[in-house]
Amino acid sequence: PVLYAPYIYYPISRDGRSTGLLFPHFGYSSTRGLNVGTGFFWAMGRSADQTFYADYYSKIGYGLGHELRWVQKSPSRGSFRTYLFRLDGSSVATDPGAGAEAVPRPTADYDIDWNALQVLPANVRATVNVRKYSDLLFQQRFQDNFNRATNRTERWSGSLEKDLRLAVLSAYADTTTTFFGTDFRRVNGRLPGVSLRRFPRQVGLGGIVFGLEATADRLQWGDVDRVDTWSRYDIAPTVSRPFSLSFLEFNPSAGYRYTRYGASYGIDEEGANAIVGPSLDRSFFEAQLDMRGPTFSRVFDTPGFGYSERFKHTIGPEFSWTYRTRVEDFNSIPKFDGDDYYLGTNQIAYSLVQRFYAKRRGPTGKPLPYEFFSWRLMQTYYVQIADGQNNFDPNYSSSAFGPGFKPEHLSPLMSRMRLRPSPEFSTDFHVEYDVNFKQIRRTSVFGNLQLPRAAITGGWSRSVRLSEDPAL
Repeated sequence: PVLYAPYIYYPISRDGRSTGLLFPHFGYSSTRGLNVGTGFFWAMGRSADQTFYADYYSKIGYGLGHELRWVQKSPSRGSFRTYLFRLDGSSVATDPGAGAEAVPRPTADYDIDWNALQVLPANVRATVNVRKYSDLLFQQRFQDNFNRATNRTERWSGSLEKDLRLAVLSAYADTTTTFFGTDFRRVNGRLPGVSLRRFPRQVGLGGIVFGLEATADRLQWGDVDRVDTWSRYDIAPTVSRPFSLSFLEFNPSAGYRYTRYGASYGIDEEGANAIVGPSLDRSFFEAQLDMRGPTFSRVFDTPGFGYSERFKHTIGPEFSWTYRTRVEDFNSIPKFDGDDYYLGTNQIAYSLVQRFYAKRRGPTGKPLPYEFFSWRLMQTYYVQIADGQNNFDPNYSSSAFGPGFKPEHLSPLMSRMRLRPSPEFSTDFHVEYDVNFKQIRRTSVFGNLQLPRAAITGGWSRSVRLSEDPAL
């Protein structure tokens, strides 16, 4: 016998949720040595449990862990996992950036993974998300999970949200730290922030749709050497009136945005460009017109075909015109997210969209139309290019600068295909073709497979950095 125990209790109930000791585990690694560990599972009820862990590593020390989980009436649920790792005084680790020199590690490490969403009284939704660890070297050397071992981002966030019917009021705080090697990191966050958002909805008679977004944030951005902090107050109301005809849909809209920045870019005491300048105001008006149609369609009957006995193909154009008044002092605005990159513009986006549908049986067994393939071919014409408006268009991964890095009126030609033969499997294929250099600039393929007990995601992309001379 390899193990003698005069008495052992192991839960074998059919529901699998009995309180008791977990089966011990054994292992060995060149880094940690012999590993022996076990745990205690506490079934607090049908919707809550706790697990306590204890592990011993012969070469480096021991670890203690705790996990709390609960599920209440949807959407309330939570999972709090905490692990503390105590290193003995003789354990050392080699820093990859220090050659062969051994660098003593801290006497303790930790790993925290907390996620929860809880509905509080008065229908207030509270969320918390914490992903923290002691350092990057601990992640790489001691994590058994591949995703955690390769992760280089720390994040914590929390929020309170209340639906006021007319709008949603939120209070939140978050910070994200991204490591680049063991010595450099980038920090950004909102500490704290408040928002009032009204998603575009119809108000009163006449089909008028009104939307509102108002935020007040204390932002931070920086690295290990310096973290800048400034305030940002932003309000953006929008109004629109959709129209729908038998062959055409169009939606004119108008909006205004005002932003107050508590600081701006300036020159610090060391002569570097930093967020040390005076407060700054930004305001602009925006008008937009979206049009769809006319759309042409054709139905194909395929009796006896296994996938579907009826298919439908639709094809039609889409058109969008956007005009935004000039944004002054754009280079002085501190950039934190996409809301800070608006430029005055006058641009026209146009695309040809094809969709393929199949009549397939739904959950109730009744045949329903299902979109299994779509193809969008799109491009944008920039009437204004003096400020490089095309370089800040989020629709394209590459800028639309032409030969000699001069702004051009035409964006790359974008092709987006999506194949989704079933709800469990999908793949996307994107291609960007530069019409100025007459060359493909970016190609990407991504796939996703959802299995009952696992999810598989993979992708490949290739980008080409073009030379200044189109002949090269």
